[in-house]
Amino acid sequence: FARALVRLYNGNGFSLVATAYDSEDVVHKKYEDATSILEEVRASGATVHFGVDAGDLVSSLKLAKKRRKNGGMLDRDDQFDRIVFNFPHVGLGIKDQDVNLRKNQELLQKFFASATELVRVGGEIHMALKKGMPYSQWNTVGNAHRCSGGKLVQRTEHIFDCTAFPGYAHRRTLGFKEGMSKGENEEVVGQSRTYVFERTP
Repeated sequence: FARALVRLYNGNGFSLVATAYDSEDVVHKKYEDATSILEEVRASGATVHFGVDAGDLVSSLKLAKKRRKNGGMLDRDDQFDRIVFNFPHVGLGIKDQDVNLRKNQELLQKFFASATELVRVGGEIHMALKKGMPYSQWNTVGNAHRCSGGKLVQRTEHIFDCTAFPGYAHRRTLGFKEGMSKGENEEVVGQSRTYVFERTP
């Protein structure tokens, strides 16, 4: 997605911060096209961070010390205009649907609480999810509002249109696996929505 944004803005990625939960070594092992994608993103001037926990963004992005020095607040320079988390999933690889549901809800809850600290007032948080079960059980809108202390307000939702992002290629948490993964964004085309939340005071 970061590469698609770079292309969308004609190669200018100076205001973009791209993150991954995995280490860089693991990313290269999971995704065979990682090298070329990373080269393009970095060449644009974008910043790339690995080992980032979406449920603890402040610490993962090494901003916790700054926050402590500033009385629990982050400087405006450390806040974002927009935070995007497309197709979050814990990727446990287990069949117990109750456990999967709970763990994915926990991921969303921690993310919304953490991201609320990092997005400026008036900024936005975007989250793309597939439609239908089990995603409809994740209570995305309710968790965003509750876990942000009421500071995240849903403004709209719309179809996630892959064609709006040049070269976007959906990837599963486990990487591309023959017989499981599908090409050409088949897993998300026409069956995914983006939720847009505004950060209020």
